[in-house]
Amino acid sequence: NSSEFNEILIPNYICSSVASTIKDAGWNLSYYNLDNNFHIDKKDVTLIKSKKVLLLVDYFGCVDLSSDIKKIRNINKDLIIIADCVQSFFKLDSYGSDYTFTSLRKMCEIPLGSIVIKKRKSPFYMSNQFLNSKINPTFNYSDDYDKWYEYKFLGNLLKSFPSIFSDNCILNLLKHGEDLLDRDFQHDMAVPSYLPKMLNAVDFDNIKIKRKANGALLHKELNRLNIKHLFNDSSVPLFVPI
Repeated sequence: NSSEFNEILIPNYICSSVASTIKDAGWNLSYYNLDNNFHIDKKDVTLIKSKKVLLLVDYFGCVDLSSDIKKIRNINKDLIIIADCVQSFFKLDSYGSDYTFTSLRKMCEIPLGSIVIKKRKSPFYMSNQFLNSKINPTFNYSDDYDKWYEYKFLGNLLKSFPSIFSDNCILNLLKHGEDLLDRDFQHDMAVPSYLPKMLNAVDFDNIKIKRKANGALLHKELNRLNIKHLFNDSSVPLFVPI
């Protein structure tokens, strides 16, 4: 963190955990509006001129950010652009943003972990507590420390058995996992040793084929029913929102 890079411009439609994480990291934030297709609203393009860091989101894996980034570069070539591809795993390295990140558990059967790509020569400022995490003597490392993913994984697993496990049971597990993550994320959190093995066992090509086929089927049927929705033929969607 530095005085030069301590504020980020983010979309007004975003998970609350993103905003809270930015604030917890010591950054200020401001918001821009989106149009009906989840691109930056034309009225807010002027905001980009005075900012140094911008977050773009590829919503549901159905939004092509390429045109946005091209326009933004023409307006402010020095702006640091971060692309949130949490919902668009297969477009992780296609936008040319300064930083791009995604989530493994959103796209495949892996409970935690993410991938971050940094464009060559892009600046990066982060406080030492994140770059060199160490045991904090003032923090109470309880028995459930760094176990948030166990509750999240179990909650998502139990979703497949709605006749046995109630919504309340599942939601309580997911919420507890989120609470633990919020509590522990600034401390010495480690990736479990089994994660690389799980990652190597995933058939990403098969996931891509099935998700594209499912998305295309939903797109076809929604068109038949004349239901307005968001879809991109070239994408591998996480969802097809209506």
